[in-house]
Amino acid sequence: MKFLLVFMFASLSILPPAFGQNEMEDDDMSMSEMDMDVTEAMIDVPANEIQAAYESLAPVDHDDYLYRGVNIGYQNNTTFEDTRAVMIMGPNLSYLSDEYNDAKEEMFFLKWNHGVAFNYETTAGLVQPLVAAGLGYAWYNGARDENAPMAEALLGVNFVPSNRINIYAKGGYRFLDLDDAGANSVGDLRGSTFTFGLGVSI
Repeated sequence: MKFLLVFMFASLSILPPAFGQNEMEDDDMSMSEMDMDVTEAMIDVPANEIQAAYESLAPVDHDDYLYRGVNIGYQNNTTFEDTRAVMIMGPNLSYLSDEYNDAKEEMFFLKWNHGVAFNYETTAGLVQPLVAAGLGYAWYNGARDENAPMAEALLGVNFVPSNRINIYAKGGYRFLDLDDAGANSVGDLRGSTFTFGLGVSI
C-alpha cells in the first residue's frame, strides 16, 4: 500500500511539468511558424536588378516629333537600415526612333541615373515613390551624325509585388541641345520623357 501511494505521488509530481513542457514546445512551434509566416510575407527590395522598358521623348520645340523605343539597364538598390529610404543607381541605354518626311531618325542615350525611393508596405507589395536625376550622352544619327551631353530629372513609382519583380513608371524632363553639335543640327530636343518597364532581380 505504501508503495502504491509513493508511486501515485511520484506520478502526480512528474506529470504536470511534462504537460507544461509539451505546451511550451507547442507554443515554441507556433511562434516559429508565425515567424516563418511573417518572414515569408515580408518583401525585400531586390538588391540588383536588370530592367527593360518602353521609353518615349516628346521634344517641346518639335510638336510633330515623338521618339519611342526601348530602354535596358542595370540598377542597384541599397536600403538604409531602420528607414524607408532606398538609394537607387545604375547605368542604362536607350534606343529611340521616329519617322519624319519619310526618313527614319534614331537617337541613342547612354545614361547614369541616381536617386532615392521610399518604401511603403501594402497588402499587395511594396510601393516606392522615387525621385532621380540622370547624366549621360546622346547620339543623333538620322540624315546627320550628331552627339551631345544630356541630363534629366525624373519622378516615378516602383511597385514590388515579390522579392524578384519590380514594375515601374517614371516621367520627367530631359535636357538635350544639339544646336552646337553640327552644321545641319536638328536643334534643341529637350522635352518630356516617359518610361514604363519591368525589373527582375539577379
